[in-house]
Amino acid sequence: TQREDSTQIQQEQAIEQTTDENLQSYEAQLENFKKEFATALKNNIPNSQTSDVPTPKSKEKEIDQANKAAKAIIDSYEKSENNRLKQQRPILFCVIGVLAAQLLIFNTLMFFVAIKSFQNFQTETFSLLLEFLKYYIGAAVLELIGLMAVIIKSAFSQNPSQAIKKLIEREKPTDK
Repeated sequence: TQREDSTQIQQEQAIEQTTDENLQSYEAQLENFKKEFATALKNNIPNSQTSDVPTPKSKEKEIDQANKAAKAIIDSYEKSENNRLKQQRPILFCVIGVLAAQLLIFNTLMFFVAIKSFQNFQTETFSLLLEFLKYYIGAAVLELIGLMAVIIKSAFSQNPSQAIKKLIEREKPTDK
């Protein structure tokens, strides 16, 4: 039993010794970590003089610069849009002139054909003439509607409902 007690005491002493050694090792590591952490904090915390937090003056400058840039973009867009509309006016008048000439020529031609057919009044010729006119008038109406849509969309750069609203608003008397 005495032997067992001395062995147990030796084991307890050995455990205490390793625990003390481990504790001293951990304390040394902790001290090392504290030193490294303090050094890292000193290196990474910025001084108030070198801080890049925006000041009210720099925000105002940025806002002014953004406003100037936006105004320049809007001005250049307005100029280019006005130039585009000025260039499209002659095209609009040319298309209207060609359509008017086409309508005048065709109506004159049809008038002479109708007079000639009434002089030699034949039912077959008259029915063929009416059949032709039926399809021609339908095609002409579709062509005019299509051209009107293209002209309004390209020349006025807006849809037809917006063009009509602007026309109505322009004709209203203003109260001044």
